[in-house]
Amino acid sequence: MFGLPRRTLAPRALALLAVPCLLAGGLAPHGAQPGLAAQPAHLAALSPTLSVRAVSPGPEATDVITSPTVLVAFDRPVAPLVGVEQARLPSPVVSDPPLSGHGQWVTSAIYRYQSGVLHAATTYHLRVAAGLRAIDGTRLQQDFSWSFSTLRPAVLNVSPHGPRRRRGCLHPAR
Repeated sequence: MFGLPRRTLAPRALALLAVPCLLAGGLAPHGAQPGLAAQPAHLAALSPTLSVRAVSPGPEATDVITSPTVLVAFDRPVAPLVGVEQARLPSPVVSDPPLSGHGQWVTSAIYRYQSGVLHAATTYHLRVAAGLRAIDGTRLQQDFSWSFSTLRPAVLNVSPHGPRRRRGCLHPAR
């Protein structure tokens, strides 16, 4: 209808909206009374310094697809909200080997890097450098480092299956 594509952005939007909720400690517990603000029991106290709350792909992840989205979530706002006409903020992520692609702040506390095609069978080492400053003036006290490895080639099928007799083989010249 009206030429809209069948694929919808709803799953992506829900996932994007769920990230801050998950990072803040989760959803309201089952059985919470409607209309009352639920306080997650496992919500960690805010640290006195800036810290990395979560990353994706996770530390030491293996068999990562060769075009992943790298996410870094901080425990407090780092990037100021900017207007459309303002310059892009620098990336807080450094990679070895370098990632191709582009990054952007999704929120003031979540950075997303959409990588281009990465090399297969390669371990990427990522780092957020110490000294990164949050909006409230706190800083990341030490480097936050992690790595992930992309898919490695694998044999999926062998043909012909099992032992077979050769037919019409040429004999080596004598």
